[in-house]
Amino acid sequence: MATYESTRAISRIAGSAVTVYRFVAFAAGDSKYDHVGVAQARMDGICGESVSTDGDVFPMVVPDGGIAKVEAGAAVAVGAFVGSDNAGRAITAVSGAGNYRAGLALTAASAAGEIIEIQFIREFDQVT
Repeated sequence: MATYESTRAISRIAGSAVTVYRFVAFAAGDSKYDHVGVAQARMDGICGESVSTDGDVFPMVVPDGGIAKVEAGAAVAVGAFVGSDNAGRAITAVSGAGNYRAGLALTAASAAGEIIEIQFIREFDQVT
């Protein structure tokens, strides 16, 4: 049986040091990208290559339903919906109005720092 994996990456400009496999978000103040800084907040992509300086260009994987790797911020179970912690790492998503989900965990993490695979689709929780 054939397998298929699809992701799309675009070049973006970092507003600070960003780390590979972490969620990043657009910062309207400077039109650059930084790690997601608030748990369960919007993520615009996953950093595809670490950079260390404001203004560096990095590849960003966009949420298009493809399979992407992301660093876990805590234990994550297979099949769990994931969101971001306050450092851009994947954690189990919490349902609540205004929270974002980044997709579905396809592999598990037993602790923070492990790299997992997710089906990367950004969703906004409108439950009130």
